[in-house]
Amino acid sequence: MSSVFQPILEKGIVDHSILHKALMEYFSIADQSSAADIIQQLSGPLLVRMVDSREGSRIAMLCVKHGSAKERKKIIKGMKGYVGKIAHDQCGSMVLVCILSIVDDTKLVAKAVIRELQTILKDLVLDKGDAEENSDLDKQKKSSEVGEDDEDNSDTENVESENLNSVEGGKKDPFLRRQELLVNSGLAESLIDTCIESAGELLTSNFGKEVLYEVATGGADGILHPTLDAKLDALHETIATLVAQPKSEGPEEEHLFENFHSSRTIRRLVLDCPTFASILWKKALKGKCKMWAQGHSSRVVCAFSESSDSTVRDLAREELQPLIDGGILKLPENKPLAKAV
Repeated sequence: MSSVFQPILEKGIVDHSILHKALMEYFSIADQSSAADIIQQLSGPLLVRMVDSREGSRIAMLCVKHGSAKERKKIIKGMKGYVGKIAHDQCGSMVLVCILSIVDDTKLVAKAVIRELQTILKDLVLDKGDAEENSDLDKQKKSSEVGEDDEDNSDTENVESENLNSVEGGKKDPFLRRQELLVNSGLAESLIDTCIESAGELLTSNFGKEVLYEVATGGADGILHPTLDAKLDALHETIATLVAQPKSEGPEEEHLFENFHSSRTIRRLVLDCPTFASILWKKALKGKCKMWAQGHSSRVVCAFSESSDSTVRDLAREELQPLIDGGILKLPENKPLAKAV
């Protein structure tokens, strides 16, 4: 069977989805040696031309997962100049997630992949697929989120189940990998700068708000602390300053407390980031809770009473209790204002 594919691959005829499907079928039945021969042929620029299809991206992930260090290097170098285009593609972006999760040579990944991503960060964080990819850098998501396909192919699904549902990391410690890719590479700092520059736009974006939340809370396991604490404080100040702007009388501009997306994101930040909650209270809410006790904004106000952090609860207690007692502010059920100890 490999003799059928080899002349096709040698001629570089890899753009057709029918070939991608045939290769996936082949990988489902091929022995390790035969599959390795095909992976070796695909490693490099050829693979870049395949990642925009569902099967093509799966093949690319198989090549990354099962390829040698030398083959992985060829795959990554073959992406030079195309990383931005790949990142904007739903299927292609999952190949980048796979590379970030598996390849132990983080210096190569930082130089060849992350450096190109840094130049288009704003576009990425406002794009649905790419917002998820940037969030993956903080969370290391699984790569089973490739788009749905109506075709039912049991052999292909078996390969996916075995190899693609969970992208296993390489030998390097996962936290160290994330530290090197996010912090040491400068990506996290650039990401925070992008969030500061576009905070208002991200807060009201259906997908960008997720990136902003992950960054503002310091990433999973606090990956951004303590190295970037000063930058994170600047981001918190920026968000609080935007929210502190006066409520517009006209209907043309919706306040961040009243916007569906931003109000819920700010609420999550209050609940999960005490540092931000303190800044927000002092800049935007102290003495103004009654004005924001109705509508979407009430969720943010209520978050201060629901916080697991006693300092945050104590900040708001004196102002919120009369509003609660007077029925102006209604807390979620079973969420009474915690009493001071």
